[in-house]
Amino acid sequence: MSRNLPKVAIIGQANVGKSSLFNRMIRAQQAVVAREAGTTRDSVLGKVKYKNQAFWLIDTAGLKDPNDEFEATIQEQIQDAVDASELILVVLDSTKPFSNEDRLIAKKALKSRKHVILVLNKTDLKGNLPNEEFLRLGVKPIIRTSAEHNAGVDELLTEIAENIPKVKE
Repeated sequence: MSRNLPKVAIIGQANVGKSSLFNRMIRAQQAVVAREAGTTRDSVLGKVKYKNQAFWLIDTAGLKDPNDEFEATIQEQIQDAVDASELILVVLDSTKPFSNEDRLIAKKALKSRKHVILVLNKTDLKGNLPNEEFLRLGVKPIIRTSAEHNAGVDELLTEIAENIPKVKE
């Protein structure tokens, strides 16, 4: 039965905290987390149970230069995760102004016609930017999190639960 649970994909550039957020939400240390960018190479799947709702969470590799053949394979995995999901989380580092790559990632998510949530992670760090800095990406709602300090994660889970098909396990 659990195969039919809704899927939620986490996408974004390398080193924005996607795997840390993934581990927080599944409440386990399943995805490898490291300071080096590009630690996640394959999509990782984990089950999230929140209140009386359950869903599959897909942690994807960070988007990088698709001209590299290996990176092109990763891009396909990310696209597959987006296609298979009912909801997409676009994760950005809140301490950095959004880049052209971030804009492309947001566009890819919005083009899917699925529900998209912009997650500004690392909000516990000095120099984190206000939501207004990210409005031009066109993604709403915006949820601020600190995966490291478990801040904003409940708010994010609530937003996900309200926007995916209701399925009980």
